Amino acid sequence: MSENTSPPYPEDNKGDILDQSVRNFITATASKSPTPGGGSIAALAGAVAAALAQMCVQYTLGKKKYEEHRLVLEQGIERLDRYARLMQDFVQEDIAAYQNLSGFMRLSEADRQLHPEYAPAVRRAIEAPLNVAGLALHILEECDRLLDKTSEWLLSDLGIAALLAHATVGASELNVLANLRLVDSQQAQTYRLKLQDNTLKADLLLNGIRGHMAQTYGPRP
Repeated sequence: MSENTSPPYPEDNKGDILDQSVRNFITATASKSPTPGGGSIAALAGAVAAALAQMCVQYTLGKKKYEEHRLVLEQGIERLDRYARLMQDFVQEDIAAYQNLSGFMRLSEADRQLHPEYAPAVRRAIEAPLNVAGLALHILEECDRLLDKTSEWLLSDLGIAALLAHATVGASELNVLANLRLVDSQQAQTYRLKLQDNTLKADLLLNGIRGHMAQTYGPRP
């Protein structure tokens, strides 16, 4: 191995991907480039979920019918705003984590294992999507909390926010699984158990939200 112990970061000239227009972001995603990829797209979906849920609450707040829920609605807006901002940070974090790890993957396995920053890079690449999944669960919980405190005219939007948050959990699970082969079996099992817990909670929340929607809107035609 070379005496240079600096991590072999690939060159990155993209800057803040979120500063691009929506059209350019989509084009960048479709291009022959690894970033933005699945991890950052999952985080972006989570950010959109939080923002859409926040829009529902913004429209509901101030309506006389829901005045008794003012405090819950105001707190919901604050939390969802924070979640949306954090998810945007995770878009960048996922890209940075991928770029960090991908540099090491260009080395031989023996050289990677000897590098002092390889294990932290693997852990970062696994925990970035794991954190996205955890935050998406909080968004789902917020959607569930707001179900009976949001205008019925906005319930479909709140449901879409919940679906996006649930998809973020599932997408993040795949991003974690993709890198578990890089850690030992004990570490991998710990991560798998956390993934299973996330998925179970997300499924239960979404099923409850779907049930509320079905009850509110009645049977399908």
